[in-house]
Amino acid sequence: MLGLYTTETLAEYLQVSSHTVRREREAGRLPFVRIRDLIRYRPEDVEAYLASQSHDRYQSPHRVGKVEAIR
Repeated sequence: MLGLYTTETLAEYLQVSSHTVRREREAGRLPFVRIRDLIRYRPEDVEAYLASQSHDRYQSPHRVGKVEAIR
């Protein structure tokens, strides 16, 4: 059986508000499936979203270079 998240169940899973889930969806960062007037989220899309939001300090492209000490 295919398990899909509702906005509310996804918010609970992510430990954020439903508003945050909607905001991420509306910004185009969180993929979703529309079934008539219902919005659902596939688990594989949620996992990809989480991976894209990961901030690994050793892999970050925005990492600041080494700063020399002031003498």
